[in-house]
Amino acid sequence: MSTSNNMGRTTQAQPKPGVNVCIVKKEITNKFNEIITNALAEQLVVLNKRKKDLYRWEETEKKEFLDIFGRNEIEANKWLLRGVEAMILVNQRVKSNCFKYQGDECIFAKVQGGISSENPVIVGPKFFHAAVKGYDSQVSTLCHEFSHLSEVLYTDDLSPPGKNAETTSAEEYREHAENLVKAKSRDVMINGYNIERYFE
Repeated sequence: MSTSNNMGRTTQAQPKPGVNVCIVKKEITNKFNEIITNALAEQLVVLNKRKKDLYRWEETEKKEFLDIFGRNEIEANKWLLRGVEAMILVNQRVKSNCFKYQGDECIFAKVQGGISSENPVIVGPKFFHAAVKGYDSQVSTLCHEFSHLSEVLYTDDLSPPGKNAETTSAEEYREHAENLVKAKSRDVMINGYNIERYFE
């Protein structure tokens, strides 16, 4: 936009400070909300499918469950079905304002007790570079994190014997989850990394 000054010269009007910054911030916020909203919608699709699988519980469902967890007794089915139904309730309750981006940590996501706008799920750069569904995806990550909630399954991320959480890498957590399956350990039902595999 141009304006004339008193001397008859035309000058270019300067944008107000901060206007472009606000526009960029709004675009980033909108994209964040869009990604989270889409991930939650896709998570609900996967959760509803798994709920149907657990209710159906025929040979195909039992075999897949056995392949993932190393066990498929009815008690494990009931345990996870309760967890899936609780995850669905959490999914339907939370919105994008219950998530907060934290770029200084190289993480997918983490919950801190409960989930609310005052106590959001922390999501990191890895979450936004992940596929929506599948291995190490946004959906499987949300299911992993939701499983930690006391109202869901109250899972933990179980470290390998002799290791602690601070020194255990993501690869070591996954390897330990696989070892729990091979050992047919009951711990597969309380380990976030094992639960995540059911939603990949």
